[in-house]
Amino acid sequence: MRILALEKKLKKKFCFLTKSGSTAIYLLIKSLEIRNKLILIPANICFDVVLVILFSGNKPQVLDVDHNQCLSYKSLTKYKNNKKIGAIIYPYMYGNYGDVYKIKNFAEKNNIHFIEDIAPSLGLKVSGKYAGSISDFSICSFGKGKIIDMNIGGSLNINSEYLYKKVKYHYSKLDFFSKKLQKKQNDLINIYNGITNNRIKKKEFELARLNRFKKCMISKYSFDKNYLRILNKKILQIKKINFQRNNKAKIFQKTIKNSNIKFIKHNEGGVYWRQNALLKKDRDKLQKYLFLKNIYARNYFPTLDQVFPFIYGKDIPLAKTFQKGVLNFWVGEQTSKKDIIETNMHINNFFE
Repeated sequence: MRILALEKKLKKKFCFLTKSGSTAIYLLIKSLEIRNKLILIPANICFDVVLVILFSGNKPQVLDVDHNQCLSYKSLTKYKNNKKIGAIIYPYMYGNYGDVYKIKNFAEKNNIHFIEDIAPSLGLKVSGKYAGSISDFSICSFGKGKIIDMNIGGSLNINSEYLYKKVKYHYSKLDFFSKKLQKKQNDLINIYNGITNNRIKKKEFELARLNRFKKCMISKYSFDKNYLRILNKKILQIKKINFQRNNKAKIFQKTIKNSNIKFIKHNEGGVYWRQNALLKKDRDKLQKYLFLKNIYARNYFPTLDQVFPFIYGKDIPLAKTFQKGVLNFWVGEQTSKKDIIETNMHINNFFE
């Protein structure tokens, strides 16, 4: 199934509906015939991307981030003319962006596939151009908690008809998502949460044990016409959706009155998947304090070496800084202006 409203928005010939953003990445890597290569990703990317890269027969290579929490252009320099690199995945982290055009140019000069990941940033614009339309390939997600939350779904966005035919072929070979696979996916989420909360050891994600999650992450899904109708309608409303989210983020930024916490502002054209805050001290204590007040702040995303035992956290100093001090707050439909003012009141009280 094709998502016509997204094709128009991103000026792509084919926006192919998939079960998830993870499935979309997998289908793209398989269709581009990338295998036994390194795929460059930022150290703070969603954990699922690591598994997808491994399932596709490749290896993730973790790089540092910039001050926008996006993949750092400077960290790429040592990979110039490196034929082991198969692709660069560039997620617009939290709805922000950095040197995306420099990284795209680097990829082109070095014959590396450049993949935009707009899972957390649908509607973001860079120099007036929609994220997801800057390169030949992009992926999106409509899963739970995303800017357009359909609980399930993703898209692979491309222009090549030849590549589109290959994508459909690989998609046809996948198993359908079932209740059994749903249970396995829930297990995977529980392990993620357990590791990040230090309740479960990282050995659960040893390489030899990962294949048990492949089918729950990469599968087909039977969408009905009503799903597609609602999705297209929401995509047409994306400007309004992001206007509301950005306004809520501004309330966070304006109503905080403590020097120990700084709400991170996005670049012009950016959107807010979540409003991130960087704390000078007591991040974990504040998170627990807010939880007791029924305020659900997260510390996403930990650097990947904190989750996977086969990834080493070298040369990622800025990603480590964010990992130690970042908290993110919801700005979606479920969060009211009153909720935000109350949250900031509790933050101020905590530090006082």
